Amino acid sequence: MNNLTEDKRMWVYGLTNSCADIFCFSTTRHGGYSEGNYASFNCNHYCGDDPEKVEQNRKLLCSLMPVRPEMLVVPHQTHGTTVRVIDDEFIGFPPEKRRELLEGVDALVSDCRGVCLCISTADCIPVLCYDTKHKVIAAIHAGWRGTVARIVEKTLDRMSELYGTKGEDVQACIGPGISLEAFEVGEEVYEAFNAAGFDMARIARQYAKWHIDLWEANRLQLLSKGVKASHIEVAGICTYQHYTDFFSARRLGIHSGRILSGIMRMEKIERRVCRMDLKIEVSEELRQAWPQFRGAAVFATVKNSPYSEELWKRIGEFTELYRQKYTIDSIKEMPAIQATRQAYKKCGKDPSRYRPSSEALCRRLLRGLSLYQIDTLVDLINLASIYSGHSIGGFDRDKIQGDKLVLGIGKAGEPYEGIGRGELNIEGMPVYRDAVGGVGTPTSDNERTKISENTTHLLAIMNAYSGSEGLEEAVNYMVNLLKEFADAQDVELCYFK
Repeated sequence: MNNLTEDKRMWVYGLTNSCADIFCFSTTRHGGYSEGNYASFNCNHYCGDDPEKVEQNRKLLCSLMPVRPEMLVVPHQTHGTTVRVIDDEFIGFPPEKRRELLEGVDALVSDCRGVCLCISTADCIPVLCYDTKHKVIAAIHAGWRGTVARIVEKTLDRMSELYGTKGEDVQACIGPGISLEAFEVGEEVYEAFNAAGFDMARIARQYAKWHIDLWEANRLQLLSKGVKASHIEVAGICTYQHYTDFFSARRLGIHSGRILSGIMRMEKIERRVCRMDLKIEVSEELRQAWPQFRGAAVFATVKNSPYSEELWKRIGEFTELYRQKYTIDSIKEMPAIQATRQAYKKCGKDPSRYRPSSEALCRRLLRGLSLYQIDTLVDLINLASIYSGHSIGGFDRDKIQGDKLVLGIGKAGEPYEGIGRGELNIEGMPVYRDAVGGVGTPTSDNERTKISENTTHLLAIMNAYSGSEGLEEAVNYMVNLLKEFADAQDVELCYFK
């Protein structure tokens, strides 16, 4: 299951990587608040779970997405074929009206940005579609009844009618659901598929009883509408077999949790090789010492504040889950932290005497202490650092001197005033230098360029000594926090090595 996120809470589809403005996922059972057969990451209100737990899980889900959605649209499905269009008119309705319009709906389509279309499954098949030409998304719930009624074909027909969608422009994902081997059916179900004109040789096998391949039945519908076979991604995960990771109604009963599968069009984040007014380079000595290093710089216009109550609620929720998952001993094995420690040793520094900030923050939480409350920008950067395991330098861009930052290795006697630490011995430590001198290390940034409540132009540098794996996801998480809590505008990204 290589598509699982590091925290194992989401399966992220390849479409997310191939289309920069799309994020699509299916949730797992891991890392949420629900209990019993709903344990633990159930985001569905219609299956009998505690509503407060569901809301907590939904908030958590939104926080994990690279761009926080303006709205989660989750219909009350009834195994029918009703397709609901989510447009500006729908978004403008009050919540009660929106809930009314989502009753008895099994498929959603939209061309709106920031809206996450979701459907719920627990053995049924989630199908997510994206019209790359007309920028239209769809989320489809295909149980056996919906599959027999050709809900996928009807949804694509609706997209064609409203937006001009052609199958050749569509990319589709078929998510976790019950497999042919596990989906044993009665004669009446077999006959229903046969009567509907399905190629039974392709989708049915007879063992003791008939078995139906819902993955293939829905893939065939996509193909019939002109979707290219190479544009269809099949997760191939059987929920019945993998019920410890994904909800399965056949395993757990109908009073159990549901997988939430969603797709959204994101606001594009401009990604440049490097911002013209500040070049970021890696020195040859650092490359030689640690060639795996990868960096990501985030430039943004921001509004800082002394304190954000909502951010600290988020930090509290994150802390609770983090302490359940990790121990002080286990965090040393995290790839990001482990690699940073090894890089320190290679450069000539003892990481146990001069701890990288990410490790220090993680250890603080796991010792039962709360994070330091500084200001909103620093606080959210600290959260992003713990989430990713990467040390993050946070700077007031206006305080950096010159037009270049260079990542090198600290020298003996090099002056450096760490924030709240006084003079810091940075010999053998990775250090960013501007025209004046050192501004940032993984252990502590410099007083000279530190963030203050008056900071309006932010530079945040994520240091991935473990390489590029998961870096973009971690950067997007931080950007999401900046937009939500610091009103970040004019966001630009610079990836370097």
